[in-house]
Amino acid sequence: SLQCNSVSHALSSSPRSLRARSPLRRFPRGLIGSPPPTCAANTGTLQCCDSTQATSNPVVQLLLGLLGIQVPGVLQNLLVGVTCSVQVVGGSCASQSACCVDNTFNGLVNLGCTNVNL
Repeated sequence: SLQCNSVSHALSSSPRSLRARSPLRRFPRGLIGSPPPTCAANTGTLQCCDSTQATSNPVVQLLLGLLGIQVPGVLQNLLVGVTCSVQVVGGSCASQSACCVDNTFNGLVNLGCTNVNL
């Protein structure tokens, strides 16, 4: 009992020295315990796209025209994701990660995208 009391007293009286010895203190902040990237509310779902382009891009305009897709005015200033698939949180994307609000074209084109840097 005396030994237990002296151990608990040592633990409670020197929290700084214990924290300083913690192996987690050797790493910069943000590397451990950082949440994986996700899309903010109302910015869509995380996608992995072959590319993201402005709606003013002539190739994108041609593709949208051939598919009969009208881009709503509110999405005009955002990007169009081309050939996208849902990106698993924490997974990798070899091309461009983006949050897209309109994914109704089976990933061929996604509207209202914002690039995400991982």
